[in-house]
Amino acid sequence: MVEIGEGDIVWTTQGEAVELSEGVELVNAEGELVTFAGEPVEVNQLSVTFEFPQLTWEDGEPVKAADFELLYRIDCDPESGAISLTFCESIESVDFTSDTAYTINYLPGVQWPEYFVQTLGLYSNLYSIGAYPSHQVLSDESAAQVGLPAGSTLADVPASEWSTLPEVAERPLSYGPYRLVEWQKGQRIVYEANPFYYAGEPTVKTVIIEFFDDTNQAVAQLLTGNVDVLGTETLGAGPELETVLQAGDAGDLQVFPLTSPTWEHMDMNLFIR
Repeated sequence: MVEIGEGDIVWTTQGEAVELSEGVELVNAEGELVTFAGEPVEVNQLSVTFEFPQLTWEDGEPVKAADFELLYRIDCDPESGAISLTFCESIESVDFTSDTAYTINYLPGVQWPEYFVQTLGLYSNLYSIGAYPSHQVLSDESAAQVGLPAGSTLADVPASEWSTLPEVAERPLSYGPYRLVEWQKGQRIVYEANPFYYAGEPTVKTVIIEFFDDTNQAVAQLLTGNVDVLGTETLGAGPELETVLQAGDAGDLQVFPLTSPTWEHMDMNLFIR
């Protein structure tokens, strides 16, 4: 709980960061909707500390605080081309305390119900930021492309040039269970187990994602065993689906029906109207 007054940067009921002045609506510490009239107001301020195991990039280099900080700097820069900076704008500061921990301090009034997934490191969704390998050395071609000298690293790249680099868009380093080893655009992506994954190598050592222009072709590959798994995003709901269901009834395939590929849900946020 903190006390705020005129001129402080706060998070309003409209879901935006503003300088507090008369007429601004916000939610006080009691959960009540109030309109600022000049007198100090007590509001809740969310602060979350995240602790992780020691993560390691696929090249054997440990993930460092500088890697979390780099991605926070890049992805929260308007020059990065990000579609929305709402999450970034709700942050007052981030304390990168070690290579395995950091604290996100949100603006007074921010009460994200999904704060537990709004991490800077380990998870990936709407509210996450992640980590970039600040130590990764650019190829001479990439360095020249963004006007940097040979031997420069990702940490030297401006946000405006970030997404243009092959090291980011085509050959990213991984600290997850798999690492990208081959990408034939429009055809296939090959992943192999990351020997440096913090939880140990996964049982399945290779994952190959195939791309098909035609659903019939994808189903044919499934029926012949050339493809192990076909998802609903490819299968659709046409006659090809009936073919797969019939193959399942005959025992040729394992079929797992889903009621819908759409996640239907209702979100209620008491802090934004």
